[in-house]
Amino acid sequence: MSELKTEDFVDFDKAEKAVFNLMKDGNWHTASEIINTSGQREGLRRMRTLRQNPVVKEIAKKRTDKREWIYKMELYPEFV
Repeated sequence: MSELKTEDFVDFDKAEKAVFNLMKDGNWHTASEIINTSGQREGLRRMRTLRQNPVVKEIAKKRTDKREWIYKMELYPEFV
């Protein structure tokens, strides 16, 4: 595996912002949506890093009838 370069961190930041902008609506989103929005195969990892963001109250996940996971982000009310 190759080492991360400075420009990789810029991409991570862009991907995390894109995932945040998708999920801030408080609706359920599929893993595919999150991955496609991030522009990276590691889109779900970008979503998980959002849990450390002070405006994020919770990121919930649940399994659908189609055996697919969906995710929802809840923000603290003062940041909505």
